[in-house]
Amino acid sequence: MTAPASVQSGAAGPREGGLPLLGALRLDLAQTGVRVVHPATPGYETVAGELARELQAVTGLMPGVMAETAPGALAGPGPLLVLGNLMASATVRRLYCEAYDFTDHAFPGPGGCVVRTIRDPFGTGASVVLLGGSDLDGVRQAARRLGEWLRADGAVLGYRNEVRLGRWTTAEQLDTVRYLGPDDEVWQRVGQSGSWDYIDNIAKCGTGYLHTGDERYLGLFQRELRRFMAADVFNHNPEAPPMLHGRMYVLLGVWDLVADHPLFDDAERSRVDAMFLHVARSGEGTAHIRE
Repeated sequence: MTAPASVQSGAAGPREGGLPLLGALRLDLAQTGVRVVHPATPGYETVAGELARELQAVTGLMPGVMAETAPGALAGPGPLLVLGNLMASATVRRLYCEAYDFTDHAFPGPGGCVVRTIRDPFGTGASVVLLGGSDLDGVRQAARRLGEWLRADGAVLGYRNEVRLGRWTTAEQLDTVRYLGPDDEVWQRVGQSGSWDYIDNIAKCGTGYLHTGDERYLGLFQRELRRFMAADVFNHNPEAPPMLHGRMYVLLGVWDLVADHPLFDDAERSRVDAMFLHVARSGEGTAHIRE
């Protein structure tokens, strides 16, 4: 993701390996330039207006309210409060197709909602608060949940990922619930596929957190990511060459969405980012893909 030195995204500084050290994610909804972006679909403008008035009551400033079809709706430093889902919103569809979001007809399910912060997904310096739901009622619930946070905690948001599952889906029905059980073999840390299956399982566990907001998944994701880095990347058996290849992209995609969580301090973020850079520069990275 882009890392501008801005109020909302945190200051950037140099780090060994050439990667910028991102500051803590910080979305100041009391600054000028905040916009509520909604689909040009009946009902969404009403929800957007309600949210804007809620924000004005907290900050004293009325944010812009714009249909996503308006020129410049996504331009500028933001932050952006984005309403909708895959079906109703071209903006959310873009986030969905670029692996920043999962909100569609089935997830979180009718009546459910998602509130998630996303660091600068459009590369403009504007971070996003996604207010998603499988239907208009779910989006309205997400907007009301944000309003509750604003009244309780003020107008500056850090990393957030809250999910309320709606109809058709329960946490127990999700495939990822198996990672919360006692079966350690579920991780498939070794096998004929090298590290591929292990990488997939770590990523799916992280997705379990993104799909539920249950932080038990995130703790397991952190534990296995640390083990993977130590055993499969930096200290692998020299008699068994690493087999990482392009499968790293699934792990990188999840890391991108959880790295701003306060569970990960700056030192750990640096180590994980350096690990991805190390693999990219190794024979398992671009050199392997080029062949």
